[in-house]
Amino acid sequence: MKVLCDSNILIKYLVGDEKARTLVEKVINSEWSGYIAGTIASETIYVYLRLALDVSRYKLKELITKKDGKVKNLLEEDVRPLLFALQPDNTGNQRRGTLKPSRKLWTAT
Repeated sequence: MKVLCDSNILIKYLVGDEKARTLVEKVINSEWSGYIAGTIASETIYVYLRLALDVSRYKLKELITKKDGKVKNLLEEDVRPLLFALQPDNTGNQRRGTLKPSRKLWTAT
């Protein structure tokens, strides 16, 4: 099956949603062939950083401009491994890799 990975699924994956984890892992494990558009990757990064840091868009811009360590850590520890794992390698197959468990940014009520 070929799927377009939407930012909503990727963000839910990053915040620990089990249904999203199941879907994303099907792509990572090459059960499904996945595709991510550049706009989806950038939207995922932006929304996830806002959620994880709990800041306004203006504050996020300031943190990014200052090269804040929290932003760098979230990108390197959470977002980059996910986006890397979903990118095809030079043979067209999904990259296989181990992703650490997602952060739990909120709990279901």
